[in-house]
Amino acid sequence: MPLPEPTPGAPPGRTMRHVLVGSAVLAVVAAGLFAYAVSRPPSGPAEAVTVVEVGAGTCRPSELTVPAGRTTFEIVNTADRPLEWEILDGVMVLEERENILPGYRARLAARLDAGTYDITCGLLTGPRGKLTVTPVERPAGARVELPLRVFIAALSEWRVVAARQSAALVAATRTLATTVASGDVAAARAAYVEARRPYKAIEAVMDRYADLEATIDPQAEMLAGRDADPAFVGFRRIERGLVTGDGLGALAVVAGRLADDAAALQTRLKTLKLQPADLARLPERQARRLADGLPVPLEPALAGNEAADLTAAVDGLVQSAALLGPIVAPVDAAVARTLDERLAGVSAALPPLIAAPADPAARRMLAAALVALADTLAGVNPALGLE
Repeated sequence: MPLPEPTPGAPPGRTMRHVLVGSAVLAVVAAGLFAYAVSRPPSGPAEAVTVVEVGAGTCRPSELTVPAGRTTFEIVNTADRPLEWEILDGVMVLEERENILPGYRARLAARLDAGTYDITCGLLTGPRGKLTVTPVERPAGARVELPLRVFIAALSEWRVVAARQSAALVAATRTLATTVASGDVAAARAAYVEARRPYKAIEAVMDRYADLEATIDPQAEMLAGRDADPAFVGFRRIERGLVTGDGLGALAVVAGRLADDAAALQTRLKTLKLQPADLARLPERQARRLADGLPVPLEPALAGNEAADLTAAVDGLVQSAALLGPIVAPVDAAVARTLDERLAGVSAALPPLIAAPADPAARRMLAAALVALADTLAGVNPALGLE
């Protein structure tokens, strides 16, 4: 799907004002409709919840201590813009919730090993807090794991897909950099669309690297200076320049850096070691990320590629989650059947949104289907004895 053309004869400033007004209206309407699907507390018995208030430049408390195992965090956005919250082990993202709207609460259920981790506190450039996870002695016989050979085929497929898509990303971003440098706007727009496909297809793995995620696809809202911030680079900066018609001269350096970052990602993925529990954890997190993003659509002028992005992301999600079926079925047939149903539900909910991207009902339907899939994936590792 091509990026939208700038309005002929319209000054960039007036065009962007119209864009922002339309974006604000759509975001307000969509937020109310999707809050139930993506931010509601889970049903069932009450559970202990660790509450973290996150502002633009701080979080309260900034230091947390929880026992190893499963912990439910409730993140409260006290800022005036959408925020995300991450648990980091160095540059590796262990868990995250994205696009938490101002004034809203979002829950994150994480299973953590003992250790000391960083937590983000607001904007990407803001300070970080500390999360200490204390050891917990497991009762003897409480955990029974399947042999590693059961997971080898699925883990190997993940590595093959990551290698293939990262290679495609490197080639596509190099082409994008070349077309941007040439000054050919039409070719640059087509190259941009093609470069996004492999990126979205492996986003579930790629976003484990917080440093590369912050340079390949940072959101302007997560930066202090928003779209004027020097750290606003990568895909979204290029897209904005292509849409607003500001010219390609300023984008050449950005596109060149994007190609370099794609190559760095490819190198890291070659040595990435996935664990059996990641087979369910990574698609679960991707499903929640996609659901979190639906309440806050991109500005209309920047959303021309959303359909292609969602198609690539959902296809990658469904393919990766489907690898769990043969592993789960012999252990828990009911969980396997539910997983199949949830995957079919996500696949069925995508076409209506592609046909009508601004339809709140279509966006709500896909968000709900993704949350249902994520909830089912959350039960896979316990069924397999991995948690």
